[in-house]
Amino acid sequence: MRRRTFITTATATIATASIAGCSGILGDDGGGGSSGPEGAVEAYVDAYDGTDPSAVEAALHSESPETGQIPTEKELETIGMSLQSSEVIEGPEDGEALVEAKTKVTFVVNDEEQTETTTGTIEVRQEDGEWKYYGEP
Repeated sequence: MRRRTFITTATATIATASIAGCSGILGDDGGGGSSGPEGAVEAYVDAYDGTDPSAVEAALHSESPETGQIPTEKELETIGMSLQSSEVIEGPEDGEALVEAKTKVTFVVNDEEQTETTTGTIEVRQEDGEWKYYGEP
């Protein structure tokens, strides 16, 4: 039951956030080094595409509602992500921005691989000079 809940939650999070790893789409969008708001989305997706729960936690803003929902290594092994595109649609202003991102997510349910491509809006915020994934607006 926990696995099914995780898959459902992860899929919803990913669909809402529409995130995943891809290169060549980042620029200097408002500070936080060269990563900017889009870099926060990419870092979060890269973390979910790996198998290290601490990388997911590191990509999250400390006040994100998702902070207490970090997946396990085993759960991360069932998910693959890639970022198809991203664009800052609001901000950056006062350390906050909205990013629209299109992602492709592959996950395994009952030994069957499924793939979904979604587009959604992600809120990112600065923390200690770095842009971090916050959640859905």
